[in-house]
Amino acid sequence: MCVKNSGTVAGGVQFHLIANYPQGVSGFTVDSFDIQEVTDAHQPWHYHQDGPLSGTPYNYPPYDICSSPPTGNPLWFVCPLNVPIMTFSFHNTTYTITANYHYTVPTGNPPPWSPTNPQFTQVPGTVSASFTFDNLIVQPDENTVGKILKWDPDNPSKSDTTLGYIISSAQKKKCRLVISIYNLNGGLVYQRILDDNERQLCPGNYTFTWDGTNNQLFPPTPNYAPKGLYTFDIKVEGVCPYDTDHIRSDALSISQVKVLKPEAGTNTYELKYVLSDTKQASQAGVIVFDPNLEKKADAPGGTKNTPPGAQEPVWNEIKSISADIADITGDYSFVFWGIDDHPEIDKAHRKRPTLEMLANDSLGASANFGTSSPDVIATTLQAIDDAGDEQEAVYLQVEVLGQGNATKYDVRRQGKYTDWKWWNGSGFQKERKVKIGATAQEVIKGLKRVDVFSWLTHAIEDGRIALWDGDTFIAADHSTDDWFQSKFGSNFQDRVVYISDLSSFFKPPLSKLKCAFIINCSSDRPLSTVMAEIIKEKGAQFVGTLVGGKVREIVALKFIDWFWHYATKGKIKEIKDGSNPNTVRRRWEMCSLVEAMDLAWGKAKKEIEENEDERIRNVLFGSRLEPKPLGNAYLGRPPLRAWSDEELKKVPLP
Repeated sequence: MCVKNSGTVAGGVQFHLIANYPQGVSGFTVDSFDIQEVTDAHQPWHYHQDGPLSGTPYNYPPYDICSSPPTGNPLWFVCPLNVPIMTFSFHNTTYTITANYHYTVPTGNPPPWSPTNPQFTQVPGTVSASFTFDNLIVQPDENTVGKILKWDPDNPSKSDTTLGYIISSAQKKKCRLVISIYNLNGGLVYQRILDDNERQLCPGNYTFTWDGTNNQLFPPTPNYAPKGLYTFDIKVEGVCPYDTDHIRSDALSISQVKVLKPEAGTNTYELKYVLSDTKQASQAGVIVFDPNLEKKADAPGGTKNTPPGAQEPVWNEIKSISADIADITGDYSFVFWGIDDHPEIDKAHRKRPTLEMLANDSLGASANFGTSSPDVIATTLQAIDDAGDEQEAVYLQVEVLGQGNATKYDVRRQGKYTDWKWWNGSGFQKERKVKIGATAQEVIKGLKRVDVFSWLTHAIEDGRIALWDGDTFIAADHSTDDWFQSKFGSNFQDRVVYISDLSSFFKPPLSKLKCAFIINCSSDRPLSTVMAEIIKEKGAQFVGTLVGGKVREIVALKFIDWFWHYATKGKIKEIKDGSNPNTVRRRWEMCSLVEAMDLAWGKAKKEIEENEDERIRNVLFGSRLEPKPLGNAYLGRPPLRAWSDEELKKVPLP
């Protein structure tokens, strides 16, 4: 199809100058031609070529060149204007093509001919035409612009993984599509290629819904991506390698991000990020999502770029963003985004977004449950209340204030969880740290939702069943069903929650749980640790138990108090000065939970041995009572390295 003088075209076109002339005209030649992009979006592209360009004379209409040639004269001249780049790469705007030419005609002068009386003369001319290019592009529809995908396999109603996109061109054709899903660290999670019989017709509007699978692992099925936020890119390919486009920027990337934690008692964060590009971005910012993947806040940010090869990164800052984290615990997602400022390299003169990048901050949660049994309720309340008090300030580090050879140092111990939440059986709160008289169902909800968990209650069936209020029970597994049936008949299931039955679509159901601390008491005989073993199997990082015969109140109180103290506050470690054996220096370091359990048991035993009567000592030191750790973790920051002797001399911690 031939488009004459003006119109809308797409890639793959050729430009021809076609002259239709009468008898007597000869020597038609194109002297030069220009192609000029018409745009205000950037410095317009311009191409110039000097001639002479000769064409092909025809003595019949060039039907093989033009489907609608000019008419009126018998002779033809066709000159191809060869474009040095593929017109599939032309931007979607107007281009003006201008040709300068000349031809020769008789003068009609009578002979004799001479330079002053020529027989022929040259006639110059200029012709131009404008064409608008509409090359192949892909772009998100209005509901997908700036969209972050949400995937929650355990709560499908909260997932939103549908993309809407538009492919457009002046040429009607079937296109190959590549749809890519990325995590917010840039890792490819899923890719779908629509080719062969699945090619999509251009132009057209389409949608695609990601099913949450990760097809970049081997074996490829069935694997599912974890709960979280994801991003995407869509690439379209037409009839040749130049006939292509995709949504994301080719120039801009987010290379580093930082989230600086707020001061205790506030929800205001300071954020930093690096934009890598040859020029500044046009826009950038951050969006904050809560652990339920709901948007909580957003803010614009700086657009300064770090150019390639820079020795030091140029940091952009968002000085203050407030995220309302009053009711939900877990990982808060800070999603950094940017849009480039490169319309000159985009076919549609768009400023395109880069792939987003993620940083997390976690708001911790705790649940402490105790039995309301009248014989131990006072002790239970005190024990788990003490646990809550210790949990409220988990030390991340010790900062020594002072310098030089000062003899006195102030030590500030920084807490992590000063704003964390407490599960009360039905929801999170800040006021009360313990729950007495909970049902088994309330306890299990807490177990699945928190970072730190403890219970103190009675147990039966060798510790395989924990007793809770309302004649409800937590059972390790189904091995005790005969006992339940003998006690309650065949309709006992509503009373029982089984640890072994906890499940999750993707990850272990207790994978959020960093520490579970369980104290069970029963008759005077050893208890099974199967309850703790199944909790560990379901994803908990650490499970500590004190199981055995009747756990005397004083034993529980002292052991619980010291365990949570060491687990949250760490310890002071004495180190001998290598240069002076008589000098002992002390330093602070965080304890692992296994170490906290060992230290607490030793401390409790020492105190009871010194202060309690023989009956209590017999319970404590007999084989019937024994703490057992499974796994390990840190509540605070683990030690990164040992301090050198020189460092210890400069920083003698009290």
